[in-house]
Amino acid sequence: MKFYPLLLLVFFFNAYSITKVKLPEMATKQEVNNLRFISNDGAVTYYQRTNGFLNFSTNYEVSTLLKGKKNSQYLVSVSPHKKKIIVTRDEDFYLTHSLRKDIDIYVGPYNSKGLEFIDKGISPKLHLDDSLLSYYLPQIKTLKFKNLELQGFDFKISISENSPPYFTPDVVVLNKDEIIYTDQNQKGETGVILLNKGTKKTQVLLKTEGPFENIELCLHPEKKSLLIGRFSTFGSEIYQSAASDLSKLGSIYSSREMDFGHLDCSEKDQLYFIKSVEGDTDLFSYKLSSKTLKQLTHINRVTNYINMDGKLIIPFRGKYYLVKGENNIPFVDLLDKKNSKKDIGVYTKEKK
Repeated sequence: MKFYPLLLLVFFFNAYSITKVKLPEMATKQEVNNLRFISNDGAVTYYQRTNGFLNFSTNYEVSTLLKGKKNSQYLVSVSPHKKKIIVTRDEDFYLTHSLRKDIDIYVGPYNSKGLEFIDKGISPKLHLDDSLLSYYLPQIKTLKFKNLELQGFDFKISISENSPPYFTPDVVVLNKDEIIYTDQNQKGETGVILLNKGTKKTQVLLKTEGPFENIELCLHPEKKSLLIGRFSTFGSEIYQSAASDLSKLGSIYSSREMDFGHLDCSEKDQLYFIKSVEGDTDLFSYKLSSKTLKQLTHINRVTNYINMDGKLIIPFRGKYYLVKGENNIPFVDLLDKKNSKKDIGVYTKEKK
């Protein structure tokens, strides 16, 4: 937490007690650090091994999906539709670190064998019921789109040549013609742009007032609403609009603090993001129907979280803890039940 002279003075005139908040540690039969995805019912698991293999387990059978160099790092992304998966492989993870580093991108069917190499790039994402894949090529500043069902329907969007080298655009696809993406000019100002692929016309939906603002896009799986998060040192704001009528984009949340963001709207009536509270950061949920906020953690130092098929997982001090969801009994080591029930003691200040 940041302390300023006035806050220090206030601190001495307020008594605080320490409240211990327990979160269960995530328990799986595989090493949690090697786990890349586990379904909510525990029946489907993807995990990597130090020998460079990516394994797939279902119905108690194990198969190798992909092989790479020793210590290759994999990421597995599964959309709410669960039709396809994205697998990325970084074979030089411990040798080269760069936001612009291209990595191998593969796509395959969910809960089945077989992966197809697509390209090298970053930030891959599935759209339109897993029928379309997008990814970014930072070296040539190009967003590429690959139709996973029909050949010959691929396309690309060129990002501004003046955008900073560290900038990575965000993108959501409303339908076969309308695409919303972010772009940035040489001043660091970010714009949210609507492109009609059929007419090739563009429209700026939102533009930041200066640099040092982060814009995030989030589209509900049912495509009923678009959410745009805007986070800067001047404060934070989240906008919402029906995907069918973007002219009615309105603010649903605002704060004077700079939230971390990381918007997740994969559940029908919930929006998850990391919110700042007096310098501390925790995971919150926002119920869209009632416009109410709920604090889900009291760790005070949340910087990242994972939504894995409905499980909300917090990485903290080298371990992973469940905020929402249950540990999967088939993957709990029954010979070590005591260790599978470890919890974390996280301390938060509470006024008397």
